[in-house]
Amino acid sequence: MKSSMSSRVGFPSKRASQAEEDVDCPCSPTSSSGPSFHQDTQPSPQSEGAQSASKAPASLAGEEQHGHEDRLSQRMSIPPCTSKEERIALSTAMPHPPVTKETLEELGLAYIQSNISLRIDINYDHDLQFTHDDGIKGEQKQQEARKYWQSLEAELRIMYQHNLYPSCAECNDLGSSNPTESTFFKPRLPEMFLNLKELLTMLIPDGEQGQLVQYLDIPLLLQELRHGLMDIVRLSGWICQLLTSHCAPIRDHDAQDMANHIREGAERCNVHTLVLGIEKLFALLEAMQLDVANHQVRNLRGSFIDDTVAFQQLYFQARISNGVLIVDDSRKWYRNAAASHQKLCHVVGGMSDASTPVALIHGLIGVCFSQNTPIPDTLSHDTSRLRTISAQFLDLVYVDISLWVFDHLLYRLAGPACNPSLIHGVLRMRLMILTDSDAASGLTTPEVWNRHAYAVALELTRAAFQYCQIAESTPPEAEAARTAEQLTAMYHFESQNSARTRAIARALEQTVHDYAKVYQGMTAQAISLTQRRLHLRHATSQVYRYLPDLRDLASRLAHIAVIHWRVWADLAYLVEYEEDEESDDSDSSEDGAESVQQEDGL
Repeated sequence: MKSSMSSRVGFPSKRASQAEEDVDCPCSPTSSSGPSFHQDTQPSPQSEGAQSASKAPASLAGEEQHGHEDRLSQRMSIPPCTSKEERIALSTAMPHPPVTKETLEELGLAYIQSNISLRIDINYDHDLQFTHDDGIKGEQKQQEARKYWQSLEAELRIMYQHNLYPSCAECNDLGSSNPTESTFFKPRLPEMFLNLKELLTMLIPDGEQGQLVQYLDIPLLLQELRHGLMDIVRLSGWICQLLTSHCAPIRDHDAQDMANHIREGAERCNVHTLVLGIEKLFALLEAMQLDVANHQVRNLRGSFIDDTVAFQQLYFQARISNGVLIVDDSRKWYRNAAASHQKLCHVVGGMSDASTPVALIHGLIGVCFSQNTPIPDTLSHDTSRLRTISAQFLDLVYVDISLWVFDHLLYRLAGPACNPSLIHGVLRMRLMILTDSDAASGLTTPEVWNRHAYAVALELTRAAFQYCQIAESTPPEAEAARTAEQLTAMYHFESQNSARTRAIARALEQTVHDYAKVYQGMTAQAISLTQRRLHLRHATSQVYRYLPDLRDLASRLAHIAVIHWRVWADLAYLVEYEEDEESDDSDSSEDGAESVQQEDGL
């Protein structure tokens, strides 16, 4: 790296010689033996103006440099010889790099402290950290980034190869054969340098900001760029040295790789490699900011959890007061859950009071009962968690149905002396693997299991034949078809009647209630630590989707219920409910009779 910082590398023109005719390079208008420029010996714009032969005022020198910047920022013509892909990129790519100060704003400390989703999620996600978005939005950002780097590569070719000479034979041929109106683009290099300086300012301590002033004088850099005098190898080497002194050790290789690509692109006159190095630089800056943000999240985790109830109450109270958040529908949802619990729930405890969220738990069980159940606004930040628990709960239901079919098949083949529970664990794993491929396809859990009914039946049949040590020559197809027919009928019956789902839901609700009674006397921090221990106990290295047991689901639901109740009981649920009770006590007997009639009608 030392050598890359020593002197400027001169770049021969793309058309400088026949031997280099097909080599791409950002070139200098001077020869390779011409004068070199060193950033550390170049005086500032003001001193340069003061010490010039003409003794021009410093302001005049500054205006001259800004003039260079303005000229570089003006629209440029796209030559006819430019490929269609590059023409599209130059015309449509975003004007700034994919990584900017604005795009990394959510990784700043102030944003982290005020991020309501993070402040809620940190209670439940024991490995919470910022990562790249791998979803649809992430793919769209990657496509935009690819177009930007393609446009930058085309821009360098046009500015420092094509435009160095007054004429281009290919452009003349294309222009004479197919004359078209010229199209233009605005150079992206000035904006790129400005964003680079902003990002480095974010990451470098205040005590070292002076280096940025010295090495990243944007008007001066743009003037060098205008005249083809920029020593990009030396600049990248300095950036590499600066970043490796502040980044995590794991990023050192990325910094060196970035500098190597830029040096290789410059020395070999390869614009593509050069731009790849610049792309790696911005990716490294983003990774460093991610590292900083995740370090802050780890350090603040304890205080965030301790303050979670007070912070959420303050945040949501402000939104309710401002009319941004309307909780009427959520209040109705809770009252319906309370009424349903009073009538149907088998959990001991009666109606909810200020400390026992049994009606809320009953409502959460209803959310898990079906993946299509609407979730109230007060639980909007828990939607992903509740949908995951719902999918896992329904997996438990369909695995239970499948094992019931297997048990009856085994009893028929081997008689009552068999013990099918011996291989239930292995079967659960196999069934989850069989149905894993469609888990993220947008299908509901019942649809996934119905789609794979025959494959599940075949696996159950093979396991039964293997358990009974039936000869391998015995074809299981007929038995598998029979099992598949029975399994499909059971799945269909469950989708229509939900008998087994209700039975498992009752068991789950009782277990959630047991956990909630324990969690009620614990702080948010203590509950989170308990959940972390349970998480580590159940954590596995399996690559297929996780099938939790009933107690695992119950502990997670109880955690959500207790924290949610502490936040929302006085904001939306309990206070209004008590007011309604007082209002009901003062109502006339006619109103009470009418209410009973309406309830009976429902």
